[in-house]
Amino acid sequence: MMIDHEQIPPDVTPNPETMEGYKYIFHGEEEVASLLPTAPEYRVGFKEATRTMFDLLICQRRVFGKCTTIDSVWRWIESQSVLTKEGVETIKEIALSFSLFKLLKRRLCGYQIGEAGHTKTLDFVLNGLISEEGNYVRAFRVIEIELAFLYDFLYTRFDTVGNGYNALTLYLAVSVTVWNIISGAFSRHYHHSNLEQRVHGTDVTHWVTVVLLIIVLVLSFLPATLEKRWDIVDELHSYKQPTRMSAMSDMYGLNRVAKNCWQRAFGQYSLLLGFDYHSWNVLPLLSLGLVDKTRDGQKAGKKIMLTAEIIERVLFGFKESNGQLQDGQSALARNQLLSQFSWSCTLPTHIHKILVWHIGTTIAMDGHLVPRTGDHRVAKTLSDYCAYLVAFFPDMLPGHGYDTQRIFDAVVMEAREGLTGCDTVSSRCEKLTMMVLPSDSSCTILELGGWLGRELRGVVPEVRRWKVLADFWAEFILFLAPSSNAEIHAEKLTAGGEFMTHLWALLTHAGILERPSMTGGVGGGNNGALVHDSPV
Repeated sequence: MMIDHEQIPPDVTPNPETMEGYKYIFHGEEEVASLLPTAPEYRVGFKEATRTMFDLLICQRRVFGKCTTIDSVWRWIESQSVLTKEGVETIKEIALSFSLFKLLKRRLCGYQIGEAGHTKTLDFVLNGLISEEGNYVRAFRVIEIELAFLYDFLYTRFDTVGNGYNALTLYLAVSVTVWNIISGAFSRHYHHSNLEQRVHGTDVTHWVTVVLLIIVLVLSFLPATLEKRWDIVDELHSYKQPTRMSAMSDMYGLNRVAKNCWQRAFGQYSLLLGFDYHSWNVLPLLSLGLVDKTRDGQKAGKKIMLTAEIIERVLFGFKESNGQLQDGQSALARNQLLSQFSWSCTLPTHIHKILVWHIGTTIAMDGHLVPRTGDHRVAKTLSDYCAYLVAFFPDMLPGHGYDTQRIFDAVVMEAREGLTGCDTVSSRCEKLTMMVLPSDSSCTILELGGWLGRELRGVVPEVRRWKVLADFWAEFILFLAPSSNAEIHAEKLTAGGEFMTHLWALLTHAGILERPSMTGGVGGGNNGALVHDSPV
């Protein structure tokens, strides 16, 4: 992959919709690993070959060493007349997800991403994953299945050589059959057998056979979705022509594979609601430290399900900006509010900005805790989710996780001291909007959030206010997603995955590994100092 972008034949124009010109490895990299690189750059050489399949179908097979690439796999899938149109598209998605999973593994191993920063790579996401029709949900579904493959690779015994569950089930079925033949546990002549064994009146042989049969049945039905995903990959590896009995022809199983490969749950946290929470930390004490302590203020809200509405809002802005990450200033500019709120985009760190805007969003929505419109719902969900990451998973955000924890703990203490006597969210919001800011530049995050909330309340009508906030958070969360900390994303897969992990993987395949330095913004040339149009 280090030289994939250099190996496009002169007569081939890369087409992300058909994957023509994209030599993303699908199968065979193990064989390439045995080849020695050649001079002068000591890389594995590139060759091309053609191959006739089943004497009826001609399928070009691009070979990198002996690797099958995704473009040839897609052409072969499209040539299968047995498959329905829906089946073809679903199987292509699974094949693409499998190739992307192999590419994503490089980040876990610390390898350089050779295709990063190239126009061809960005086009793959903007015009391939996200089609011209704006099928944002489809793009997100491909990433979901990709991360399901990654989870299998890291935390299960599934691989592409064979289906472990099928082999185990077959082994147990044969074992039970042989056992039953020998013991005759269900034969009408069983009780005349010398193998009959009783313990306290219980027929041991009979019940051992029953237990083995139950295990076989459980293993036959429990991992159906996993089997289907890997069965399809195995069939594609061998270019096995689909039949009515093959995995690729089972549309019921294909639909199960393509949906809900993770919990699709958004963690939520509201600082103004949970800052006064105190845990007794009994479980960490009983577990002798194996369970982390819950810090003051760490009270997560009820998780909510990810909707197509949020996916579309986040990816729409990415496509409309032609793949340029923005930190929220572009969203404010589109709504003619950048001059009024530019001070809130030039704070010392990204964590400052998340918390200030989270507090401001909560204040702006006071009295409307139940979302009234789509924009209101998107803004509240993304705001509370970013605050949730600050409180619970700071390593997924820019900066060092320890520094983020310290900032969060300090803001919790500020809230406890400054909002004493306020028992409801409404009263806390009102007190924050009435705070007088100091004359110097020593404003706290809580004070700046109160000022921002008061200014946001002045954006009328409410429909416009919700749109501004939804645009801001949809743009800002994507800006926060690039990260070099691949370990935290792999770790969170075991707990059902995070929305931020899916955005991180999507941007990786777009060749975006780092967030840009925003001039005059957070981390820009002014070192985060408040500029002249700040509230102080």
